[in-house]
Amino acid sequence: MAKTRKKSQSLEDQLLRLEEILDTLDAGEEALETMIKLYDEGMHLVRDARTTLEQAELRITTIRKSMEGPDEDDEPAPDDDA
Repeated sequence: MAKTRKKSQSLEDQLLRLEEILDTLDAGEEALETMIKLYDEGMHLVRDARTTLEQAELRITTIRKSMEGPDEDDEPAPDDDA
């Protein structure tokens, strides 16, 4: 039946498991209680995958900003006294 969720699953593993769950739910051949449990597992996987993707996006944004250097707005204004 359903595999148990692991917190340390990779994003790829989460997506593979989601595909398995969708295939089973689409077939509609399982008992109602089994399908409800699969749906619940799938929703948890979606939440976990979304969190993983959000964290990856933040890391990429941080890396990109560190490579670009300071923003133009951060530069001091030129001195008019000279």
